[in-house]
Amino acid sequence: MTVIDSGTIAMAMGFAVIRAAELAQQGIAPAVIADTVRADCAASEIIFYVDTLEFLRRGGRISSLTSTVGNALNVRPILEMRDGSIQSRERVRTRTRALDILVGIVAAAIARGKSSSANVHVKPNHVTHMIGECDVAVHHVADPEAALALAARIGLECNVPNVAVTECGAVIATHVGPGACAVVVSPHSRSK
Repeated sequence: MTVIDSGTIAMAMGFAVIRAAELAQQGIAPAVIADTVRADCAASEIIFYVDTLEFLRRGGRISSLTSTVGNALNVRPILEMRDGSIQSRERVRTRTRALDILVGIVAAAIARGKSSSANVHVKPNHVTHMIGECDVAVHHVADPEAALALAARIGLECNVPNVAVTECGAVIATHVGPGACAVVVSPHSRSK
């Protein structure tokens, strides 16, 4: 048995687990599966929008001053999970603009996956070839209608036939609060 620290959360980790099970059923060697899972997790993107800064403040992710000023100016961050930590990507003023950005990020990630099918990425102890397929998920906190609408939009605008929609778990929801929406793009890779 091999234990892998995915360095990620939600369906970025979920897609890697599903992929590992599929590869195991195909009889792929465990070392190759582990390399593939590590590559898939490293290539995954998790980007999210929060509807209020209050929960980030309560969790100590931002200061009271930042929260007060941000709420007064109606500024909302687009955040991403990078190298196991949450980092600011950009700031927007409206939910509509935030969702536009999330769709754009998915489209760009899919385009990178398709254009990099011939690219070779060298990592310690293995070589990974991106093969141009992506799994996409939309997560939400207590806003299934918005998540379904975002998933439908991603499906239509990005030509993704199956977008998974799930509610965030309690730990994530506690940190980001109601109305938060996230997208996960998990490109497939092939390890050699």
